[in-house]
Amino acid sequence: MPKAIKRKAVKGKTEENIVESLQETLKARKKTLLIGAGAALAIVLIVLGTFYFMKSRTRKFEELNYTGYRLFYGMGTPMPPQERYRQALASFEEARKIKKSPYTLYYIGASRYELGAYDEAIKIFGELKKSFPEDKNYVPLTTIKSAMAYAKTGRMNEALKELDGLVNVKDSPMRDAALAESANILKSMGKEAQAAERLETLKKEYPESPYAKEEKAPAASAAEKKPTKK
Repeated sequence: MPKAIKRKAVKGKTEENIVESLQETLKARKKTLLIGAGAALAIVLIVLGTFYFMKSRTRKFEELNYTGYRLFYGMGTPMPPQERYRQALASFEEARKIKKSPYTLYYIGASRYELGAYDEAIKIFGELKKSFPEDKNYVPLTTIKSAMAYAKTGRMNEALKELDGLVNVKDSPMRDAALAESANILKSMGKEAQAAERLETLKKEYPESPYAKEEKAPAASAAEKKPTKK
């Protein structure tokens, strides 16, 4: 008879092998958890760092605007007007490097205007209107100031064109100032009848306006009043 074939018994996992396997699994999971925790911490640190950086930039932006504002209106240490405007311009320009806002652009243009750099002022005012066309505070002020800059350089037609942007829209802010200033420009051009027509419109539609109570209403006061900071 043929010899019976002996089968080798396959050893099952011993208790020691099971423990070693569990330890390896735990090590792998621990490593994964540590990597995940490290990544989460890195994200938190990045978010906190970004928040602090943005907050710091915002604070610096506001400080520069406030410094420029005080200088522009002669608050603080007395100094010659031209020096005040130069320093104000420098402060607003630094603020602009952080963020462009209608407030900052308006005062850059206004400072340049006061320094006699009328073409540069017109350029900045144009940038403000292009960048923030819907702003109801600084676009009207800019329009008046831009017209005044054109008038200073003898470009009366361009000045009237600027003002007509307010005059021809009945509910536009500062329309009364635009009517008064355009009447002054028309008078300077010898167009008395057109000037009188605009003054009549001013008195009829804006009887309580300070410009309506003066025969020659200087719209400069409107463009140079202190706008509310947004």
